[in-house]
Amino acid sequence: MTQVVGNLNSDPTPPAPPANTSVWGIGADGAISRIVSDGYGHAAGTHFVGRAASGTAASPGFKLRAQLIASYDAQPWAGSGFTPQALIQAVATEDHSATALGTGWNVWATLNGSTASQQVAHIGADKVTLPGLPTADPHVADQLWNNGGVLTISAG
Repeated sequence: MTQVVGNLNSDPTPPAPPANTSVWGIGADGAISRIVSDGYGHAAGTHFVGRAASGTAASPGFKLRAQLIASYDAQPWAGSGFTPQALIQAVATEDHSATALGTGWNVWATLNGSTASQQVAHIGADKVTLPGLPTADPHVADQLWNNGGVLTISAG
């Protein structure tokens, strides 16, 4: 496997990236690490594309419902390694076929004082769900809660 590494850090051996990493950029200590893509011209833009299929590169297949298509993971240092704590995932919302390619976004986050991420939202073409909402008024101003199936904003 080919791996492209860009190391701007003085440490020649930072913690290893996840298995199967193709492109790995290591920023300098104390500096923001960026990936930049420029586009110029009237119709130009930049795109970061995550493509995925079941099967193999030689024989790709359709994704099934709930399978991951692409993901952006925010992974803070957890003491002995980096761990996903905030994620945005593109997923199949139905079994894919040549005439059906339903997709949606899952959003995951970690509550303060916790180390376990949980799904906090799903955004689909036909609905938005917030699976972690409390079912009783949290008495926190502007906090959403599920009031017997009615989305309610707490007054505090």
